[in-house]
Amino acid sequence: LCPTISPVVAFVYEYFITLDREVELFWTGRTSSAAILFFLNRYWSLVTFLYNFTIFIPMSDPVNILHHCCILLDGL
Repeated sequence: LCPTISPVVAFVYEYFITLDREVELFWTGRTSSAAILFFLNRYWSLVTFLYNFTIFIPMSDPVNILHHCCILLDGL
């Protein structure tokens, strides 16, 4: 489970640390083709990443998943 969670954590972390710059540079100005490309790239990749993540997580044993998450968080 750790190899599956690690990219998600990195992806979400990168999203949140760049959100303030995104708001400053793209949300306050006028809409341009660069802004449209930026939003398509950023949010389409986020949607597809989360969709693919949910497909590849085995949901057959929720207790086992919870156990692995607790072990992962305990190591932090």
